[in-house]
Amino acid sequence: MIFGWFGAKAKVMPPEEQLISKALPTGKLPLDELLSRAEKAVPQGTLMQV
Repeated sequence: MIFGWFGAKAKVMPPEEQLISKALPTGKLPLDELLSRAEKAVPQGTLMQV
């Protein structure tokens, strides 16, 4: 998690099963699709780094 980079600890940790990456049956998604999904999921968010 990003909090570890700054020496802080997250107050809420998601369940471990949510932290494990799983391959999609359709394969990899294009970057523009991933960014679009992220913007829809967190409309007030700011893209900091890819």
